[in-house]
Amino acid sequence: MKVFVGIPARMGSSRLPGKPLKNILGLPMIQHVIKRCEMARNVNDLFVATCDEEIRQVVEGLGCKAIMTAPEISRPGLR
Repeated sequence: MKVFVGIPARMGSSRLPGKPLKNILGLPMIQHVIKRCEMARNVNDLFVATCDEEIRQVVEGLGCKAIMTAPEISRPGLR
């Protein structure tokens, strides 16, 4: 069995806009999340799914994969 970890991230949060790139102890929040996911056992692949170019650039700068999604799938209430 292969294990894939997908981290959803978007800048348009209604409660805390820009949340994935907020600085926490000198690092963007998304970097903390990636580090924790990398600590999990038996993970074959890890990626961040985002519709935001800013997040993609940061994630790829950290050496992680980013998958661009369509902006409409991150809208609240869309099913």
